[in-house]
Amino acid sequence: MSTVVTQTPVVLDEDSDYIPWLEVIQTAADKFQLWDYVNPKIQPGELKVLEIPVEPTPKSLRTPVTPAAEGVQAPTAEISYSDLTAAERTQLQLKQNIYLHDLRTYDKKMEAMGDLRARIQSTISRRNFQYTRNCKSVAEMLRSLHVRFAPSDQARRNEVTKAWHLAIQRPKRGTAITKWLHDLESAYDEAVDFDLPEVKGLHPHFALTSASLEIDSSFANDWDRKLLKIDEKGPNKPDFREMVKELRDLRRLRESRILPTLYYSVF
Repeated sequence: MSTVVTQTPVVLDEDSDYIPWLEVIQTAADKFQLWDYVNPKIQPGELKVLEIPVEPTPKSLRTPVTPAAEGVQAPTAEISYSDLTAAERTQLQLKQNIYLHDLRTYDKKMEAMGDLRARIQSTISRRNFQYTRNCKSVAEMLRSLHVRFAPSDQARRNEVTKAWHLAIQRPKRGTAITKWLHDLESAYDEAVDFDLPEVKGLHPHFALTSASLEIDSSFANDWDRKLLKIDEKGPNKPDFREMVKELRDLRRLRESRILPTLYYSVF
């Protein structure tokens, strides 16, 4: 029997939703190479501008030379296709082919930009519509939401630090270990992005063995012995994510070996 996977969209409702929500929006924008046009972390005047390509004409191949008095702008001489040489006609054809390609790309990006605008408004809560109302472009919408919801660098660093310390604690009784490991990996990745000292060297590795001692003492003790022999600045430092994967795999293996209790009838 096949399993139907239902995806739950990330909706921007509260401050804590912004980081994952923006990542989803960036993924949608990257599909059509639109992120450089709408990235809210870039100042509006520094964003790329989506401009319609200019169609080449016979006139664009030449710079007309028309005699003119000093200080007087020379009138523009008209150039028709028949005025071009064979080489210039070939060059014009190549430029027109490039123009048609660029025009199709522009049309696709404009359509995708409209879809992105609709996606943004369909994934924010009703009470946050005020931040996108009357915005003339997707870039303006995202900038408005960014100003409202994006945490400051220091605030975000504090949040990531707190999340790491909470995640690396020994799980309480009744905690789903699979979820605990998933949350731990997420907290670790964010801590690495912020270059936190808590995840440098072998600090996270020893923290994991301590946190997992009651879950799997064999795993914790084996890794403690290995880590004590490793130079944290050396090339053989183990990958923290691989340690987490090993613990997860060991849990699955042991759980798969647990046999259900059998009840026998007495005849």
